Amino acid sequence: MKRPGSVWEGLSSSFWFVPSLMTAGGVLLFGVTLQLEQLAPSDVSGLPVVFSGGADAARTVLSVISGSLITVVATVFSLTIVALQLASANYSPRLLRNVTSDRGVQAVLGVYIGTFTYSLLVLRVIRTPRDEAEPFVPIISVTAAVVLALVCVALLVYFIHHIASLIQSSTIVQRVRLDTLGAVARLDDLERSPVETGDREDSAEVRELLRGDPLVVRARDSGYV
Repeated sequence: MKRPGSVWEGLSSSFWFVPSLMTAGGVLLFGVTLQLEQLAPSDVSGLPVVFSGGADAARTVLSVISGSLITVVATVFSLTIVALQLASANYSPRLLRNVTSDRGVQAVLGVYIGTFTYSLLVLRVIRTPRDEAEPFVPIISVTAAVVLALVCVALLVYFIHHIASLIQSSTIVQRVRLDTLGAVARLDDLERSPVETGDREDSAEVRELLRGDPLVVRARDSGYV
C-alpha cells in the first residue's frame, strides 16, 4: 500500500492533475460570474472595460475564443512533444518526464483548458431575441472570457520561452543537481531521525544501508534506476 505522501507526490507531478483543478476552477468561475450578472446594476454595461455588444456579438466572441484556444493547445503541445523527443534522444529520456511534471507547463495547459471550458459554459447561457425565452447576454462573463483570452496569449509567449529553457543542457544538469541534493538531504534526515510512521521494515532496511553494512534491497515494484 502506498503512503499518502507518495500518492500526493504522484498526483502533483502528473500531467493531468493541475489542469484538472484549473478546469474545475473555470467551472467555478462561470458560476461566480453568472451570480454577479444578477447582482450587478443595470448601468454596468456603460463602463468602457465591460463588453457592450449584443447576443450575436457575444456568441461570435466566445466561439472565436473557444475554437482558437483548443487549436493552439493541440498545435503547440504537439510540436512541443516532437521537440522534446528529439532533445531526449540527445540528452536523457528523463527529459520528457521532467517537462510533463513541470509546474509551469501544467499551469499553461490548465489555463488554456479552463478558459476553453469557461467559454463553452458562457456560450450555452446566451439567448438571442429570436429564442423563445427572454434575451440574455452575460456581459460580465463575456468580459471575463476576453480577459482570460488575453492571459492565454501572454502565457503562449511564456510557454515557448519556458520550453526553450527546459531543453537546454545547462538547465537539465541543474535539475539533476537539485534532484540529487534533495535525495541526499532526505537520506540525511532519515539517518538522524528514524521514520516513526509507515512501513517499519522499510525504515530498518534503509538504516542498515546507511550504516554501510551489506544489504540486499529487493524491488517491490517494477521500474528502472
